[in-house]
Amino acid sequence: MDSLEITIRTTGGVAKYPAKAHARRVAEKTGLSEGIIGMQGTNTRFFSNSDQPQPFRQDRYFYYMSGCDEPSCFLVYDIGKDILTLYLPPVDYTRFYYDGRGSTIDEAMEKYDIDRAAYQVSARTWWSFQKKFVLPGTKVLAADGPSVDDILRRALDACRSVKDADEIELIRKANQISSIAHKDVLLQLHNCKSEAEAEAIYMRTCIARRAKAQAYGPIFGAGSNASQLHYIENVASFGDSQLLLVDAGCEWQRYASDVTRTIPINRKNPGEWPSKEAKQVYDAVEEIQEKCIKLMRVGTKFSFVALTAQHLAVDALLSLGILKGTHDEIWKAETNRAFFPHGLGHHLGLEVHDVSPPLRLLSQEQERKESQKQERWWRRQQRKQQKHEFIPPFDWGDHGRPYHARRRRTNLLTHISVPGEPAMEEGNVITIEPGLYFNEVVLRKFFLSKDKQRKHIDADVLKRFMPVGGVRIEDDILITSEGPVNLTTAPKGKEMLEILRKQG
Repeated sequence: MDSLEITIRTTGGVAKYPAKAHARRVAEKTGLSEGIIGMQGTNTRFFSNSDQPQPFRQDRYFYYMSGCDEPSCFLVYDIGKDILTLYLPPVDYTRFYYDGRGSTIDEAMEKYDIDRAAYQVSARTWWSFQKKFVLPGTKVLAADGPSVDDILRRALDACRSVKDADEIELIRKANQISSIAHKDVLLQLHNCKSEAEAEAIYMRTCIARRAKAQAYGPIFGAGSNASQLHYIENVASFGDSQLLLVDAGCEWQRYASDVTRTIPINRKNPGEWPSKEAKQVYDAVEEIQEKCIKLMRVGTKFSFVALTAQHLAVDALLSLGILKGTHDEIWKAETNRAFFPHGLGHHLGLEVHDVSPPLRLLSQEQERKESQKQERWWRRQQRKQQKHEFIPPFDWGDHGRPYHARRRRTNLLTHISVPGEPAMEEGNVITIEPGLYFNEVVLRKFFLSKDKQRKHIDADVLKRFMPVGGVRIEDDILITSEGPVNLTTAPKGKEMLEILRKQG
C-alpha cells in the first residue's frame, strides 16, 4: 500500500460547516452500523476547445458531507469507526503564480469539520482508492458511480431536505441579501429604462455584500417577457411595459435563496398600477400566495397545498372573467394550465431546486388503493364545496388528488401528489411561488386553437389582460412546529407600492 500522509484533528478552532454531524446523520439514515461511505468531489474542467476554465461548482452531495469547496478532492467516512477523512490533491507548485494552491493538510484540518486529512498519492480518484485501500467484503456506499444500491442517495436526500440550525441561518442570510437587493431595485427603478439596468442594480448590491454567486440565472422580464418562465436575456427596454417581473436569488456559502417580485412600471404615477387589469392579476396572485403560506405546516403534504393553489387560480380566473364555464369543467379540461403552468414550489438548500425527501416505497397494490382512497375523498370534498373556494383545513391528513409516480394518465396540475409522498416536517424550507401568465404564443398555439380549451376562454376579456404579461410572487418558507416562517423580507404588495411612490 502506498503511504499516505495523515494528520489527526485537534480540538478548537473557528466555527466550521457541520460536515461531521451531517456524515453521522446520513450514516444513521442508511441503517448500517458498519461500512464505508465514499464520495468524489468535482474536478476542474475547461470549456470545449478552450484554455479557459469553467466556473468551479462543488458537487452538493460532496459538500454536504465534507464542507470542502476545493476541486479534485474525495472523502471517506468509516461508519463503524466514526472517522471522516478528506483526501486532497497534491500541491502543484507550477500553478502557484496562476491559480494559487489548494489547502495543505494543516489548513484543511483548521477549515473543515473532519477527523483526518491526507494527500492523494497514487489514489487519484475515489474509485482507484476503493480498489487499492478498501478491504474485500467491506460494504461501500457511494453517491455516484457503481454503488451497491440507492441506500446512500435516499439517506442523503432525507437528511438534506431537513435543514439543521446552521443551514437555516445560511439560507436566512442569503434571503437577507437578496431581499436588500430587490429593495434596491425598487428604490432606483425610476432611473431605469431597461431590464439590464434593473439587473445591474440587483447584482451590484449582491456583489457589494460578498454574495457574488447567484443560485440561478436572474430573471428580469418586462411586459411580455414576464410570461416566459425562464427568461434570462434581460436586455429589453421597458417601453410601454406595465410590469417588471424580477426572479433573482443569491447564494451565501453555497446555500440558495429564491425570490420573485413583480413591480408596476408607471413613470407618470410611480407606485400606482398602470392598469386595472395589472392590479387585478397581482391581487389574485398575492391572495393565492398568502392562503397557501398559511397551509405550510408540519404534517401537511405539500401536494395538497399545490393542489389548493391551482383551484384558487381557477376561481381567480373565473372571477376576472378570463375563464368561463364551471369550475369542474375547467378543471377537467385543464384550461388553467394556460395561465398557471408550473408547480407551486420546491425545496430549497444547497441547490435552488433542492432534493426532496424520498418517497415511501409502496407496492403496486398499495399505490392503487391509496390513489382510489384519495380520489374518493377528493370527490366528496368537491360536492361539499358549493362555491368552489377549495380552502382546506390544516388537517387534510392523507388525502389529495392522485398523481402517479409511474406517470400514468392523470391531472398534471397537482405537481408532486404521488403515492408515498411524505408530509412536511420541521426544518423543511420550501418556496411558495404562484403565478398567472399571459403568453401569446402558448395561448394561441395550444389553447385557443383547440375547441376543448377555447370554449372556456373569453377571448375578448383575455385581450384586455394580455399587456399584463405575467405576475409571480415567491417567498422561501421554513416549516416549524409553531407554523410557517417566511425567510424572505423583500417588499411586496402595499409596502412595495409605498416605496415606489416615495422614490417617484
